[in-house]
Amino acid sequence: MKTKLRRISFVMIMVLLFATIPLYNGERNTLYFAAENQEDNIPEGMKSDAEMIALALEYFPEYSEKINAPLESNILNSRTVANEDVLVINETKNISDVEQIVYQEYASGKSSILYIVEEEEVLTQNGSGRQMYKCINIAVYSRFLLGSIYIMGFAFTIYYDQYDRINDFGDFTASNLPLTIERQKVNEDAYSPASAFYTATFEYPEFSIIGSGVQRCALEIIVGDNDYSIEVY
Repeated sequence: MKTKLRRISFVMIMVLLFATIPLYNGERNTLYFAAENQEDNIPEGMKSDAEMIALALEYFPEYSEKINAPLESNILNSRTVANEDVLVINETKNISDVEQIVYQEYASGKSSILYIVEEEEVLTQNGSGRQMYKCINIAVYSRFLLGSIYIMGFAFTIYYDQYDRINDFGDFTASNLPLTIERQKVNEDAYSPASAFYTATFEYPEFSIIGSGVQRCALEIIVGDNDYSIEVY
């Protein structure tokens, strides 16, 4: 009788262990839970998490293993790298005349997929010089924390004969906990570019061996030298 009980207990333990392991999509080896998204939080015209993963796999096949990889190792690595983490991959591919897909990865293994839409681009004369007004929408999917950030209507002007300027910091939201803008600089000057620094706080995925808690994800947009750049931390 005792032997039978031990066998039943062992079977129950194994069932519970397998129940906590994420399921894989055999077709692309993409994690099912990574494709899940809170559809109500996706702004109109933006891509869902699943769509961004699909685009990244299409345009960055060389990183498919990393895009599909489980996240636990990245969470552990990020803690060992700490403040010494550096951006090692930052590649952009054009989807259309106004759409871009970006893959960014840090030394720790943390990675993000960015989907950028340049909605408006107006080139005008400004006295003796030219100026270009741009309006962009940005969706960021963090492969590290399985969360998304959306910046809608971020607008800036590039002045070819003077310093650049941010016109609108846009509307912003996140698919998990609140997104805020911590600091902002409207005008580029001789010392530094114009910039916006947004932060979102994501909860650790439920399957994480790290346990419960939250992790900050930051997005910085820099406008200067007649161009703009985006980096996710």
